[in-house]
Amino acid sequence: MRALWLLGLMACTDKMDTGETDVDTGTDTEMGTDADTDTDSELQICDYWNGNDWAVWCGGDDPARLVLNTSQSSDPECPDYYSVGAASGGEPATVLELATCDDSCVYQRSQAVMVLYCDTRGEYITYVPGGPGQDGDGAECPSLIQAMTVAGTGWYETFGDYQLDFPCPGNAVPVVDNVEDSQLVWVADEGPVVISETVTVEDADDDVLFSASVRIVSGFEPGLDQLLLTTRPVDIGGTWDSRSGTFSLSGDASPAAYQQALRGVGFNSTSEASGLKTLEITVNDGGSISEPVSRTVRVFVVEEQ
Repeated sequence: MRALWLLGLMACTDKMDTGETDVDTGTDTEMGTDADTDTDSELQICDYWNGNDWAVWCGGDDPARLVLNTSQSSDPECPDYYSVGAASGGEPATVLELATCDDSCVYQRSQAVMVLYCDTRGEYITYVPGGPGQDGDGAECPSLIQAMTVAGTGWYETFGDYQLDFPCPGNAVPVVDNVEDSQLVWVADEGPVVISETVTVEDADDDVLFSASVRIVSGFEPGLDQLLLTTRPVDIGGTWDSRSGTFSLSGDASPAAYQQALRGVGFNSTSEASGLKTLEITVNDGGSISEPVSRTVRVFVVEEQ
């Protein structure tokens, strides 16, 4: 993790005799500082380190930084304080309110992930809710990353979302197609149903793909809904993220192998309410990500009389 350190100087109002200074007697003002020439010049210097910072949404296209400015002085006139832009104060919740930020999701850095993107090493930093001043447990907060590669830098929910905006130059985008147009019906207590039996995967200039994902983008019920493998694909592994509602496939394998693996991804749930859910499928060749293809799942729960 690369820490960002900034050194700040803050002028406080504690008396300190600075001795002789250069003074413009024509204007009766000390050069380089604000001074009262009726007395000796008074200036207390407070040294601050940007000891930590968090990401928070404050109305812009990118998240703002909630910064803890840590005093390097024992002087009580130089206390620690938080800031977001021009807003500052001793309590993070107060500063978030002053800066009109969304205090329900205050993100802290989790980990840095190294990636090989556009044949060049890059990285993205994952963020998770739980920063100072957050109101609530952050359970409804979307995921957040900051990606930095030769293609560009940006904030997104997933690295796949980043790739849609920053594809590698000259790389043919893989294509997911032929997902059924009809709604998929899932009936409670009857086990998982395969999301698509006809999905196809193609890539014009790559014989090997890097990953794929199936994500519940609407109607997701954390802790109840689940995506899983109903078959065991060759050279491809699967992981379920119950927080974001994403099932990820990974491993170096052919488009045909990913096609077969995606045909084995199923939906299951312990929900007690009928409703609709939308799922999106994408594949990734390491340089570009496909446009998402969606299918709707109708959850049918029989209510007991």
